[in-house]
Amino acid sequence: MCALAAALLAGLLTGCVNAPLPVPSPTETPDAAAPLFATDEEALAAAEAAYAAYLAASDEILASGGVKPERLVPFVSPAFFEHEMEGFERAREEGLRYVGETAFSRFELQAHNPNPGPGSTVVSAYVCVNYAGVDVVDAGGLSRTAPNRPADLAFVVGFIAGSTADELILATKEPWAGTGVC
Repeated sequence: MCALAAALLAGLLTGCVNAPLPVPSPTETPDAAAPLFATDEEALAAAEAAYAAYLAASDEILASGGVKPERLVPFVSPAFFEHEMEGFERAREEGLRYVGETAFSRFELQAHNPNPGPGSTVVSAYVCVNYAGVDVVDAGGLSRTAPNRPADLAFVVGFIAGSTADELILATKEPWAGTGVC
């Protein structure tokens, strides 16, 4: 009986040892993600269009005295929207509104990241914003624009990917003290 048990045990062990090892199936290596924009020119054009849409929406909100600021949501990141809300709330509280339109005269690529991670900046650019065509007025229609306000201000702006493959939304806007933009 012991010999039988030993033979069975040996057979079981031999069966386990001699069993072929499973061959791992080849893993598919996904191709590197296609860049969001194929060229710097495409990225810059998308950023410029996104900035123009942001300015138009912002001007519209400020022309109505800061009412319905949610109109800006499709054009900016949630964090940037919260930042912009401060200005809209101030306009409502003080009875201020914009008359005219903000423009920009220059839009230059600073950097283009063709394969950004989630929430990473895709495009950053320098922009010269022209406020000469805008007056800030109070409820009585009197100008509240500072007489010494510069007509042009330079900013560096950053864009992240939006909800569609070729859409950018504004995520950052910082004053630029460097030269050559305006």
